[in-house]
Amino acid sequence: MQLAGSGAENLGKAAQLIEEHMHVDFVDINMGCPIDVVCNKGCGAQLATRHTKVQGIVRTMSEILSCPLTLKMRTGYDMNTPTAHRLLPKLCGWGAEIGRASCRERV
Repeated sequence: MQLAGSGAENLGKAAQLIEEHMHVDFVDINMGCPIDVVCNKGCGAQLATRHTKVQGIVRTMSEILSCPLTLKMRTGYDMNTPTAHRLLPKLCGWGAEIGRASCRERV
């Protein structure tokens, strides 16, 4: 399942609903959509530029979900603003799953 959002509180509530009422293999946070209507709300590719927001979202959701939490992202918001190289090393510590092996197994 993929979700788009820009706040830990709302995405945490969504994670709780998923946990209580659905069975999914994983939940993916959309940090890749470049469409203006999405980015103008702080979601999609715009969210990846806000590391503190991402941290709150990932920590909140990963504490609630029993399935892996992943993130779909681009190298940056635009060609002149790469952010992934600064964000990726932090995600495992916040509770996200990166790559084929679980981050929890690597820590």
